[in-house]
Amino acid sequence: MNAIEVHDLQKSFEGFSLNDVSFSVPQGTVMGFVGENGAGKSTTNQLCLGIIASGIGFVLAQRTPFRFRDIRRRF
Repeated sequence: MNAIEVHDLQKSFEGFSLNDVSFSVPQGTVMGFVGENGAGKSTTNQLCLGIIASGIGFVLAQRTPFRFRDIRRRF
């Protein structure tokens, strides 16, 4: 079973676009992002954690949809 599944995430900012990011992380494994500055590593993490909203795509955590929530509502 996958702990995390990411399907077709997309996010656009002025001058930057993250397009069609998909991956899965099997349960019990460790994963990291490696890439050049501006490649979208932080944006991908923020989308996966629900810190920023994705325009398109979705994240499953333990097969449960994980959605963006305003950070102020979490606390």
